[in-house]
Amino acid sequence: MATLTQFLVKQLDKRFDRAIFHHNTNENVIALTIDDVPKPNDPDDQSTQLILDTIATHNQQLVDSNQHVRATFFIISSHLDKDTTIIQRMISEGLEIANHGVADDRHYQEHPAIFNLQINSAHHKISEYSSQQLRLYRPGWGLYNQTMIETLAEMAQQKNYESHFALASMLPFDTAPVLSNPRFTAWYLAQHIFPGSILVLHGGPERRGIPRSANTAKVLKHFLSRLLDKYPDYRVTTLGDLLSIDESASSS
Repeated sequence: MATLTQFLVKQLDKRFDRAIFHHNTNENVIALTIDDVPKPNDPDDQSTQLILDTIATHNQQLVDSNQHVRATFFIISSHLDKDTTIIQRMISEGLEIANHGVADDRHYQEHPAIFNLQINSAHHKISEYSSQQLRLYRPGWGLYNQTMIETLAEMAQQKNYESHFALASMLPFDTAPVLSNPRFTAWYLAQHIFPGSILVLHGGPERRGIPRSANTAKVLKHFLSRLLDKYPDYRVTTLGDLLSIDESASSS
């Protein structure tokens, strides 16, 4: 399967020890993560509902509820409309909520005080809509610096966050105009199927002409169908669930 990809991802984990690129396990389980949701100023969060509907429709085909697809949604707090119920729906369907900051900025370029303010502000805003304990943070553009490491360590102590930045096992080509075709993205995801891999797709606002939420819904329809047919022994779950798998019995 993805032997070379798996090897390269493990090297990243060794090189950048404050980030999570995959989870070391022998179990056939992968984590699905969705960034930048919801889309702001979107009536009834229709764009994000498309993604949730696709996951729900797929799960309805599965007899074994233990095989239901679950995902982690990295929320941008400024995208939340006042009366949104999208987070409540996510939680009710067994999905995970995580912190992606106030805005989709290059957080590593922010002044330390500004970064500290925005990660905490996002935590409190998202928590207003969520009964679920937030424990994961993904920085904008997947980049971080020493100050951010120190701030996240404080979040780990004070608010029970994971002390490592939640990254992924793949580059997110679904946001690039030339490479955003849903069928290509579904194929690309399939190249990253290996035990403990972390997949990432995007929702949120349209950018550079890409309807990201609609594309992600199409990608998931193709990818999950392919996974079910070719790799029925694999389970797709949240990042938090993946990280909870004991590494002690896994090979390095």
